[in-house]
Parts: sequence; C-alpha cells; structure tokens
Amino acid sequence: MKFEVQKICANNDDESVIVYFIEVASPKGDNEKVHQKTIHVAGINYSTDVDALSDEIISKCSVLNLQHKEDVIECLRQLQTTNRRYTESASRSDSRMSFSAFSSTVEMNKSSRSTSSSKETEFSIDQLDLYVEMLYETGDGVAKGVAAVVSLAMIEDNLDILVKNDTLLSALLRLLCESGSKNVRVAYGVLKFLHKLAEYSQFHVFLIEQKVGSTVMDFVNVLVTKYKAPRTNQDSNIKAELDGVRRSIEKILQVSFSLLDLLAEDVNVQSKMVHRGIIHIIAISLRKFALDGNGDKYWIRSALLLLHSTSVFREAVSEMVASETLEYLHVILHQYRHDNALAEVCLKVLLNLSFSTMARGQMIKLGYIDLLVKILGSSSLVPHSIRLIYQLSVDEPNRYLLTKCDQLLYQLNKLISTPANWSDELLALCINLCLDEGSTRSFVENPEQLYLLGTKAKNGLILRLLRTASQYLSLPLAKIICEDFQTFQFETMDVSFVTELLNLAGNVAASSWDKHLNSLLASSVNHLLSEQVDPMLTLASVCCCGIMASQPIGAEILTEENTVEQLIDVIQKYQEEDEIVLQSIYALYQIIRNGDSDKKAIYTGAYEFLLDLATDANSAIRRVCSEALDHLAEGHPELNDQVMTAEFEWHNASWIEMVKHNILVPRKSPEESGEGEGILIYDVDDASFISSDA
Repeated sequence: MKFEVQKICANNDDESVIVYFIEVASPKGDNEKVHQKTIHVAGINYSTDVDALSDEIISKCSVLNLQHKEDVIECLRQLQTTNRRYTESASRSDSRMSFSAFSSTVEMNKSSRSTSSSKETEFSIDQLDLYVEMLYETGDGVAKGVAAVVSLAMIEDNLDILVKNDTLLSALLRLLCESGSKNVRVAYGVLKFLHKLAEYSQFHVFLIEQKVGSTVMDFVNVLVTKYKAPRTNQDSNIKAELDGVRRSIEKILQVSFSLLDLLAEDVNVQSKMVHRGIIHIIAISLRKFALDGNGDKYWIRSALLLLHSTSVFREAVSEMVASETLEYLHVILHQYRHDNALAEVCLKVLLNLSFSTMARGQMIKLGYIDLLVKILGSSSLVPHSIRLIYQLSVDEPNRYLLTKCDQLLYQLNKLISTPANWSDELLALCINLCLDEGSTRSFVENPEQLYLLGTKAKNGLILRLLRTASQYLSLPLAKIICEDFQTFQFETMDVSFVTELLNLAGNVAASSWDKHLNSLLASSVNHLLSEQVDPMLTLASVCCCGIMASQPIGAEILTEENTVEQLIDVIQKYQEEDEIVLQSIYALYQIIRNGDSDKKAIYTGAYEFLLDLATDANSAIRRVCSEALDHLAEGHPELNDQVMTAEFEWHNASWIEMVKHNILVPRKSPEESGEGEGILIYDVDDASFISSDA
C-alpha cells in the first residue's frame, strides 16, 4: 500500500502529533480517502532530544519517512514550547480551590527524559456511535471518547456527520457542565470540538439553538470565580503544581473566549452576551490571570478580542467602567506594549470605549496619556495610538492637559513633518491642540514648507491646520499664496480643498494687510461667485469675503471689485439655503462696517434686501440684518425712521407669535375633561384663564 502525507500538525491539548494521509490506490490517485494517525508523546519537555524522538516516531509510523523529519521536529518543538510539564505530582487535600479539582488532570513526571515513548492511535468516523457511548462512561473512557471526537472534527468532511448526530452535542455539553471543573483535559477537548464547529458560520445557528454560548459562559464563570492564586509562602512543589493548574485554565480561557468571539459575529448574540454578564466574566479573568505579567498572551488576546466585539454597546461601556476593566487594560497595555498584536487589540478596545465621555474621563485619570506617548515610538501602533489620543482630545479640559505634555507635542511634530505619516486623525488631533501660541508653534515650525507639502498633496486638513495657526501666529504665506492664486484652476479642484485654501487665504490676507493678495483674492472670489459652481464652493467664497472684510483694506477692495452686487445675486439665487444667505449677509455687514461703502450699499440695493430679511424666520439672519441696519442708520439719519419702523414690525410680529405659543394653552381632550372642545385664553383684566367656548 502506498501512502501520501497531506499534513503534519501538533495537538497541544493531548501532547500529540497528528498525521493526515491518503492511501494512493493507483498512480492516478483514484479513490483517495483522508485518514489520520495520532501519535501521543508523553512527557515532552525542554530537555527532550527532539531529533532522537523524531527518528523514533518515523521508525514506528509506517506512513512517515525521513523526508518528513523536519515537519515532525517542528511539531515537537511546538509541543515543547506550549505544553509545559512539571517533574513531580502529588495530591494535597488541603490545597486551595482548584488544586484539588485539577491536580488529577495535570500530568507530571518524576524525572526528565531525553526520549519519550510514543504510540499510534487511529479514529474512524464509522465508529462514531462507539465514541458517543464512551462519553457516558467513567474514568479514562470519557477522555478517550472526547479525544476521538476531537480528532474526527479536525477533518472537515466529518463535521456534517458529527453535527447530525443527535446525542453527541448534548453529551458533550453535559460533560462540560458536570465534569468540566474536575477534569481539565475533558473540558478542553469539549471546548476544542465546539470551537472547531464555530469556525464555520453555517453551524452558528445550530450552536446558538443548543445554547452553547450560555453553557460556555456559565462554565468559565464558575472556573475563574473559584480559582485562588497560590500564597507567596507556599511550598515550592505546591506552587509548581498550582502553576500547572493555572496554565491549564489559561488554555481553557483561550479556547472559550475565542469560541464566544466567533459566535458573537451576530449583533443580537453580542447583546445577549452583554446582558448575561460577559464583561464581568472577562474582568474577573483579567484580574486573576493577566495583571501579574505571567499570563499567557494568547488567552489575553482572545479575551480582548471578545471585549472588542461587545464594547460597542452602551451597557457594556458602563459596566467596564464600573468593573475597573479600564484599570486592567491600562496594566495590560503597559506590560505588553512591545507585543504589537496584543497591544493593537487592546488599543482597539479602548478606542471603542473612548466614544463615551465617562470612559474618556476615566482614561485621563488613570494616566493613559503618558502610556500612549510611549507607544507612539512603535511605528506599527502609531495609527491606533493617534486615533485614541484624538478621541481624548474631544473634551476641552483634556485638550488643555494634552498641550502641557511636551513629549506628546514633540512626537506629533516629528510625525507631521513627513507627509507619509499624515492621516485624518493625526491632522485633526494637531488642529484640536492648537489652543495657544506655544502649542501651535510645535506643529507649525516651518509654515511655508507645510503649505507647499499640503498643496502638493491637495490635503485640505493641512491648510485647516495653517488657518487655525494663523489665529495665534503671523504666517509669512502672502507671497506664495499670491503665486498659487495666479495659476490654480479652482473649478477643476476638489471642493473641500478649495474651501480650506480660500479660508486660509482670507485669514492671511486679513492679518497681513497685503493689498496685492487682497486684490487677487477678491478677483478670484468674484469669479467663483459669478460662475455655476458647487454650492459648497459658493459658501466658501462668501465666507472668504466675510473674513477679508473684517479689515478696512479688504472691505475697500471688495467694494472696488463690486462684490456687494455679487453677494446680492447669491442671496437671490440661494434663498432657500439659510447658511449661504446668513454668511452673505454677514459679509455685507462687514463691508458696510469696515469700509467707506455704506452709500454704495444703499445705492446697490443692499439696504432693501436687509430690510426685507430683517423679518426672516431664521433668528440668526434677523440678528445680523438688525446689526447691519443699525450701523447704516447711525451714519444716515434719513434711514433711521425706516429702520425703527422695520424693527418695530419685527418685534411686534415676534410678540404676537410668542403670545400664540405661550399664552394660548391647549385644553384637555374631551375624553379627559368630559367637556366640549376649546382652548383656555388668558384674561389680562381678571388675571385668570377663561374658556373660549364659555
């Protein structure tokens, strides 16, 4: 008979090497069927000679040959690393909690051996009924039955047959509930089988119907609640055994949380887990097994992945804050910040939590800022750290604290100086932290270079950063912006980028008093206002006019460029767009206020528009119109009576509207009062309410 090996892998739960192979019946490979052999390796440890052991396995297994030696050695080394076994075994009735429950299942060897005996085991799907019967036995029969079922589940073709067996899953869940806390090997095998099914989404409905998630959560809750860490003054032999118990529990936690995370792909399942207390279970597990720095990172990562899946619910966030989970995550992130895979998951959990104001405040109190600054030195974790710091900067008190962290400002300055590091979160964070001259200088040391990089990359956020910085610093950008305005074709550029460019140019023009820049900007704005462009671009142009007109030189140039007429046309064109109308009126107000152009406003019809809009339904529009009209009335007494009349009519209309809404009180329904329909009217003379139908 000729064999062809398909795969060789290590099974950590029962210290074995599994060989998958097919029997080749003909040279063409017809009638191929996948078989497996499980080779148990007893007592493998760090002193085991894996080279000699691999030779022994190959010599005893007819399927293998010397070509497979490297694969066998790799599996043995994996078992050496992940399956530690200790040199003594004892049964101590006075040991705490889990020691008595687990010591019988943790295999120990009295002496290290250079080689280990091995045996071959082969399981067949045809004998499934026999394996199921073994699950109802006691002693070694149960363990053998579970091992057989797990081995069969490793072959994908067997899964449908296993699921269709009516008694298999109920028997395994019964074992998990009744014997799981007493026999770690059986519990781990059952969980391994369930995990294998959960890897395939088509079995999720079946597993959920069988309440697999609830059963696993109850089992883990009992497991971690009963566990008590060894005392510091305990005998070294007992500590060694209890350490073995802990490693066994950590394996169970890893496969359990990974199983639950697979089932949590459905949002409804996530919600049920939260209401059944999964956050509390994870918090206890982290407190008992992860905070001392000796925890296995693989189970911690599985726990954090499940925490990430369930942290999208508001109830989960509240429970995490209440259960000190944020404190545990801080310790874990500090201990494992150099492990990129684990730290990344931890940061993702914290990012989900950071959308809660309560959680953000707790993070600040726990000192997350200093920890995140340290993590910024790791290139692979920078994006996740920046996102979390940005979320923390949403609150104004937090922003003030962040600007006082010199190391953070230094790291951000290094990142922003290289365009390859730019991200929306990084630039938005820098914008948030531009609160004063000191913090702003940290990001804008070379404004010309930053402007050139931003325009080359067409990055609007860089321009917004410069615009924010222009509120605190005098930016020497007038000349370079003038050169760009002579070459840019705004109609063909991205609207958001042009918007930021116009806003920046308006700020620079207003602060620099550069007449050439103001003239170029006014010409460009008038061109955009006269063309059929995107409404957002029109809004940006109008806002730019308002910024320019805040200074006398800008107001005068806009007047000379006939911008007042352009603004009136915009108001007529976009009557239904309140924001465009409001900003246009504000620009008119600034032109009238800061320029010698109040007569121009009267002659061009701006005055009539302001009078008409003074009674607009939008309160902000009414307020700006009132300010502009008052300013016009001060310089032109002949307009004062008209303005006062218009304002009186507006106030009178407002009073009538208020009376309608506040003084007229809806009467109770006929069903409630038993009377006819009507309203209650306030009688001023009697200072009481009377019925309108009286």
